[in-house]
Amino acid sequence: MTDPTQTVSVERRYAADPAAVWDALTTPARLARWLGTVDGDLSPGTPIDLAITGTGEQVRVVVTRCEPAELLEAEWTVDDDTSVVRATLTPDDDGGTLVVLTETGVPTSMVEAYARGWTAHLVRLEADLTHSPMPGWAEAAGVGS
Repeated sequence: MTDPTQTVSVERRYAADPAAVWDALTTPARLARWLGTVDGDLSPGTPIDLAITGTGEQVRVVVTRCEPAELLEAEWTVDDDTSVVRATLTPDDDGGTLVVLTETGVPTSMVEAYARGWTAHLVRLEADLTHSPMPGWAEAAGVGS
């Protein structure tokens, strides 16, 4: 029996403008700092391999929508499971950016773990944007002390 799926959604506001956040979302060297290493071209429709930092999880990623400084959407495949990850960037009145990250197709049994994982990634994205020391995974996810 296949586990039913749900959508995970997390959001975070950054002091950086959408162009700066976009750069951190789409530049391989920046991705390696807060998310994972990319092997391949980030062009829409081109499969790339992503190795998640901290977990070693291998993800096959195909960008399906790319609207610079506004929206990045991709299919993520791990083993035989595929989900859709979408990052929406919205400028705010103070010159910052609200990032809403959703992942659709998450197994119901894994929703809490995925929410913690994405929260940790977005905390680490903030460290990248502010040139701050990169927090460890448990610290970024708010787990333990």
